[in-house]
Amino acid sequence: MSKYSLGQLKAVKANFGQVLLNYAVLIIFSIIFLVPLFWMICTAFKTPDQTFNHPEIFFPDPWTIQNFIEMFQHTPVLTFVKNSCIVTILSILGAVISTSLAAYAFGRLKWKYREVVFSLVMIGMMVPKQAIMIPLYLVFQKLGLVNSIAPLIIPSWFAASTKCAFYIFTIRQFIMTIPHEVDEAAQIDGCGIFRIYIRIIIPLLKPVLGTVMVFSFMENWNNFLDAIIYLNDESQYTLAIGIQYFQMQNFTDWNKIMCVSLISIIPVVLVFFFGQKYFVKGINLSASKG
Repeated sequence: MSKYSLGQLKAVKANFGQVLLNYAVLIIFSIIFLVPLFWMICTAFKTPDQTFNHPEIFFPDPWTIQNFIEMFQHTPVLTFVKNSCIVTILSILGAVISTSLAAYAFGRLKWKYREVVFSLVMIGMMVPKQAIMIPLYLVFQKLGLVNSIAPLIIPSWFAASTKCAFYIFTIRQFIMTIPHEVDEAAQIDGCGIFRIYIRIIIPLLKPVLGTVMVFSFMENWNNFLDAIIYLNDESQYTLAIGIQYFQMQNFTDWNKIMCVSLISIIPVVLVFFFGQKYFVKGINLSASKG
């Protein structure tokens, strides 16, 4: 006799059909969303004649890197990339340090009005970025930091960027899952509050800090709004605003525009590909209860 009943076999068959349908739908939509990316890649390696050919040729024939060579020769793309890397790396480092310290204070230390202050931080998640742009600009103007990359970096070091409230909440949720006995054992061994944070809490936070780093990268690498507000000098442009500058200089040269766009999107694709598990972890942590 069969190991499974007729009802169980029907259920397995129905589940298999549902899974197959789900995958088919996901594959179809993935192809639809990937077509523009493929078009951008192909256009970057086409000659101008192939791009404006009627009917248009989708795949380049032959493939050429001449567009990239001319782009690097006539446009300071490497400067844009360098500025973006500096802003992104320093902002990630600042976000990790400042938000983990704040989350440690909210999730582990006991102090007066802790819950009230944490509630105010959470309210900050609902404040739109546009509401604080003018006050922040006036502050940085008084400090003489306008037209430099400093205003794009400093907010992350003080947990003051628009996404830092979310990072604090996410790290705090993770910290609250760590048993308090770990802290008590460290205190018995003579560890103070800051030493516990450095030696015990930080090593345990590696998964959630990975989540913060991925989200912070996405926030800062594509930070167009702050860049266009604070940066006026071409030598200070990041890649996000550099693409707009490049498009203004070469508004009909779609091949070179696609080249610089491809350079901009490659790090994002790589970070998303290798860090997608941290995206899921961040969603799960933010949805969990403290």
